[in-house]
Amino acid sequence: MVLDSELVIENMQITLDETRARTQIEIETRDKELEELRNIIKKNKKLNIPVVVAASAAIGFGVGFGTYHIASK
Repeated sequence: MVLDSELVIENMQITLDETRARTQIEIETRDKELEELRNIIKKNKKLNIPVVVAASAAIGFGVGFGTYHIASK
């Protein structure tokens, strides 16, 4: 019974560590995309901002989903 509880706790810790790693990857990716978006906006003020924001959101969603899919394997 104690061994089962220890295994459950260990599995929960592994899951927590994996979730933290995935979240950190997603945050770093989002930050990188935001920085690139800011650079694009600085370079070209005539750019259609809503299009850039929508494209960035779509790319961010794709990267997040891909990271989740890979990590869930």
